[in-house]
Amino acid sequence: RPPAPSMPSDHVVPRLGVKAEEGRARRRRFSPAAQRQRRRRHGTARQPPAMGSRIRKHPTTTFEVYAEVTQPESGGSDPEVRRQFPEDFSDQEVLQTLTKFCFPFYVDSLTVSQVGQNFTFVLTDIDSKQRFGFCRLSSGAKTCSCFLSYLPWFEVFYKLLNILAEYTAKGQDCQWKNLLHILYCIVPPEPGVAVQLGVHLYFTPPNNEDLPSIPENRNLTEYFVAVDVNNMLHLYASMLYERRVLITCSKLSTVSSTDGTEAET
Repeated sequence: RPPAPSMPSDHVVPRLGVKAEEGRARRRRFSPAAQRQRRRRHGTARQPPAMGSRIRKHPTTTFEVYAEVTQPESGGSDPEVRRQFPEDFSDQEVLQTLTKFCFPFYVDSLTVSQVGQNFTFVLTDIDSKQRFGFCRLSSGAKTCSCFLSYLPWFEVFYKLLNILAEYTAKGQDCQWKNLLHILYCIVPPEPGVAVQLGVHLYFTPPNNEDLPSIPENRNLTEYFVAVDVNNMLHLYASMLYERRVLITCSKLSTVSSTDGTEAET
């Protein structure tokens, strides 16, 4: 048998343990945690992707249209717009949809006989942006006043609806029209900036990035009173799983406050 070839004296045979250690060091060097640390060190930290919002930024007007909708005496007829502002608002498709959402119940229901009940609905436009319908039912639910706006100002519009209802009840048509004209012409202000509409009439736009609180926020307060903690957790978990949720209640404002609370939070 021929002798084995001799190895040079300076040749070192690599050991398996050394290779394994080099592989582990290489993996640590290129691991996601090490890459994030290098980005932070050099000022190139990756920003989380921005979530799309359905709230329109910087709308041109405070509201799109204000309408007073009446429920006809005959059950087979659809609700009709008695008067609107601005008068030249010409989107008939929006007006027809608005009138149907103003009366989402049976007119002869005993649960809608409360005076000044407020509720909200949401319409989605062609750009997937939300328009909020802020409504106020009159006594006996024969008339519904509604603001349609891109601004989720629940407390502000509820306050304005009460003032307009008072003008209507007293027959003060001049004050009614003057208030709507001023409100429509102003540019939507920044959050926290008070807007003067009259001598003793003003409002302060809310900051939509702030979390709602009790008792300042009407939606959250009514939601907290009507729903127990266990159902709150079930509702929140269902929304996280993107399940369809059907909420029923004998009081329309309670259903609306529940949806409004989920939208605000």
